[in-house]
Amino acid sequence: YLSQERLLRQSAEDELQTIAKLKVDQVLAWRSEQVADSAALMGNPFFIEGVARWMTSPTAENTQAILKLFRLLQTHHHYYNVLLTDAGGQVRLSLSSHPGPLHAEVAQALALAVRERQPVLTDLHVGADGQPPHLSAVAPLFALNGETTEPLGAVILQINAQQFLYPLIQSWPKPSPSAETLLVRRDGEDVLFLNDLRHQKSTALALRIPLSREEVPAVMAMLGQEGAVRGKDYRGVDVVAVLKAIPDSPWFMVAKMDTEEIFAAWRSRATLILALIGLLMTTIAAVVGWVWQGNGKAHYQALARAAASLRASDERFQGLFENAINGIAVHEIVLDEQGRPVNYVFLAANPAFETHTGLRVTEVVEKRVTAVFPGIEQAPFIEIYGKVALTGQPIRF
Repeated sequence: YLSQERLLRQSAEDELQTIAKLKVDQVLAWRSEQVADSAALMGNPFFIEGVARWMTSPTAENTQAILKLFRLLQTHHHYYNVLLTDAGGQVRLSLSSHPGPLHAEVAQALALAVRERQPVLTDLHVGADGQPPHLSAVAPLFALNGETTEPLGAVILQINAQQFLYPLIQSWPKPSPSAETLLVRRDGEDVLFLNDLRHQKSTALALRIPLSREEVPAVMAMLGQEGAVRGKDYRGVDVVAVLKAIPDSPWFMVAKMDTEEIFAAWRSRATLILALIGLLMTTIAAVVGWVWQGNGKAHYQALARAAASLRASDERFQGLFENAINGIAVHEIVLDEQGRPVNYVFLAANPAFETHTGLRVTEVVEKRVTAVFPGIEQAPFIEIYGKVALTGQPIRF
């Protein structure tokens, strides 16, 4: 029973470990692709020359050339939107309308990309005007000679998380009623869920759980735990989970499955095992009871036969005792350490005793012999009592 439980738990943890590693590797590869696309734009001299030309002369022809490249990126790499900003972060060109300034998350990433002179990925965020959850790859653009400290601007590749990242996170390699993977990160004193959850809708970038709920696997990940753990998920349901940090990002992967699902087959087998054990114990108890009852019956039958024999013997003795012509008195004798009688009491006497002594039986029973016959302890035959009591042999005197 316990071996099966350990085996199933280990099997589930191994499966979750494999899936979590696969998901982490896929997310890493996906993030690398976005950075690689941004780096390709940064290193394309023709594109940079075209942007520099457009910045100084934003003619319709120059504009269409840049937008054509943006549409190719959108079509083949599935970007939600592509923006071109100037060095100050002002959006100058976009495949779709982009009113207002850059999102704060993107503006910070742009400043970092310019400072580090390399592509930067933003974190997941929700934009204005009902934009879906997305992140951006920011590619800073510098002059071809690389000597100027002022960038020409930047290209921002906006990636819709619902198009690839969320399906990647939410897919599971085999049918399961409860298994799912979660993408989470820390936000202040809370854990923020980055994707929609299987058992709770509209949670992407909205559901938070305080770090004080240390029984939740997502909180455990924020507190530095990795590997297989057990706890309660966001629904308060018992789960087995595997926690993994995603390198070069603030994200953590949580692959989990309900304990109920893991042990469903085991509980069926366990029920059968317990039923068989119960049947075996019942059978053993019945056999033991039958044997005990048989032994008890034989014992009581023997006792009944012995009691009947004793009653018959007692009746015979009583008949002889009552009808004997000799006076008979039965004494209880107490001996000292030397075997001398020190106390003797009448236990019974027959009618002939009354005839010979003139004493009534009721007057002597349960009385000391010395009280009935004062001075009798001096009689020489009294010592014979001790000998008879010690040897068990009759003596005639």
